[in-house]
Amino acid sequence: MVGKTFHGPLTYFEILVGMAFLIFSEKKVDYAVMETGLGGRYDGINVVSRQDKLSILTKIGLDHTNILGKTIEKIALQKAMIINEKSQVISINQDPKAEKVIRGVAKKRNASIQFIIPMSLHLIKNLGLLGDYQQENASLALSAVNYLSQRDGFIVDKVKVKKVFEMAKFPGRFDIQKIANKVVIFDGAHNPQKMEAFIDSLIKKYSNKKFTFLLAFKRGKDYLDMLKIIIPCAHSITLTSFNTKNQDMINASVDPIEIGRGIARNARTDFDFEIIPDLKKAWKVVLKKKGANCGDRVVVFDW
Repeated sequence: MVGKTFHGPLTYFEILVGMAFLIFSEKKVDYAVMETGLGGRYDGINVVSRQDKLSILTKIGLDHTNILGKTIEKIALQKAMIINEKSQVISINQDPKAEKVIRGVAKKRNASIQFIIPMSLHLIKNLGLLGDYQQENASLALSAVNYLSQRDGFIVDKVKVKKVFEMAKFPGRFDIQKIANKVVIFDGAHNPQKMEAFIDSLIKKYSNKKFTFLLAFKRGKDYLDMLKIIIPCAHSITLTSFNTKNQDMINASVDPIEIGRGIARNARTDFDFEIIPDLKKAWKVVLKKKGANCGDRVVVFDW
């Protein structure tokens, strides 16, 4: 039984973080890779204050704006607060507004910072993960490993690194499956930045194609701007809903009728969309769609 503190009981995430720290300590790991759950400044993993901590920043976009702030600058500040005094920071190339904030925090904390441009290296040429944004993430990971190898004096086995990148899989991220004679692509893009990156990669892989979309958006997400990105490459859209429990939080979707109004405002008057609130039923209907124009590729967003 975890007792209550002045700030209330521990969250599910905080308990997992505490367990992870204990395991890292008992196993005496050489390196521990920890990802923030939300933001950075008040995140559970930000209790790590060692100077040898390496802070890694992926692309910053407008997400969790109800908690982190409504602007890129405010969100960047929250994320940059994982930077320790006199530590090292490696970041992917950022929006100029975000970069200015990150550089400011690094300067105040006497931290060294490196912004990297995605690399076209043979080590990640055959990356198992699809999407240009995954190339960015792979470049960032490789830059971090290269920095640590130079700082701590170990040799990077390039053959093993290349093999790991080729074998990399991430279920639910540009995840292509063959189901009922259709190519089904699952993805969890949940803000305009991530959606734009996904759609750009989708168009590159399947040029001159239209897609059938099965969509549900979590409450609080900027679904209107995401619809504007989706509609131009959609043949049809089926709107559905979900209600799930994740850790100690209830995740509920935006009412599909409300999303339908968004489509009506942003698409041509004869655009093909339907509303099927029951997720299982919507899934079956989409897979059974036939016709020369409905397409054999289905994109599923259900986050």
